[in-house]
Amino acid sequence: MKKVLFLIITVALCTSSIAQSYRDLHRIGLTHYALPTNKVARNTISFHPSANHAAASWTTGTPPNGGIDRGTGINYYDIYNLDWRPVTDPKRIEDERTGWGTHGFTAQGEIVVAHNSKERLEAGLVVSTRDSWGTGEWQKDSLRCTPYMISTTWTGQLFETTKLVWPTMVTNGDIVHLVAVTEQYPTSNVTTCSSEYSMGYTINGKNYPTVPLYYRSSDGGKTWDIKEMNFHDNGGMTEFELREISSDSYVLAVRDNHVVFLYENSGGFI
Repeated sequence: MKKVLFLIITVALCTSSIAQSYRDLHRIGLTHYALPTNKVARNTISFHPSANHAAASWTTGTPPNGGIDRGTGINYYDIYNLDWRPVTDPKRIEDERTGWGTHGFTAQGEIVVAHNSKERLEAGLVVSTRDSWGTGEWQKDSLRCTPYMISTTWTGQLFETTKLVWPTMVTNGDIVHLVAVTEQYPTSNVTTCSSEYSMGYTINGKNYPTVPLYYRSSDGGKTWDIKEMNFHDNGGMTEFELREISSDSYVLAVRDNHVVFLYENSGGFI
């Protein structure tokens, strides 16, 4: 019981300190990237169900003048030794600039999913996996959305993108459940979803500024057997609820074969 309480207290303290520039995060790790995430809804702390170990991930970056090499930092906690691993390599795990990664243990390995800073057709979530958690080389892949039109300027200039952002993830053995959203429309005054609206992800002939999409992998994130299931057609979300979706406003939970998707809008949690 004392060990469990110690871990809970350690996790609570560490969570409040993540993303502080140049600071030893209670021996978790170091980061030069000082910008915290939006609502911290994704899983940045994971527990291995059988090995009694935990992992913490955060957005790290070097050099300190802007985090050009921004990516996912990760470290592991051993409850038998009641300590985090020594920080021997504070660099990001990805080869390209990413951010806001979410971590999960698989049966024997682990997976990290983050969104990258690329635009247009080459954009997609950066998926990093390895067969043995805590050791070995990371295998990299990209998970992209079906192309859709979006504007990132106030001029209304359109371009095509496959971008997915703000992932959250939960694992159950080698089964990975993932939710991410399409790029957000840059203005906050979009109040209608109609066929006349010329930007966004299209569902049943209507276009939406931001849409949550569900993905599932049965092999630890190496391939995806469910790709781009939208919650309007498959989860019963109304058009009003789709308009209310924003970054990091949703969480996932899993137990056995049951998966729960919870999101918040201006009216509360649904």
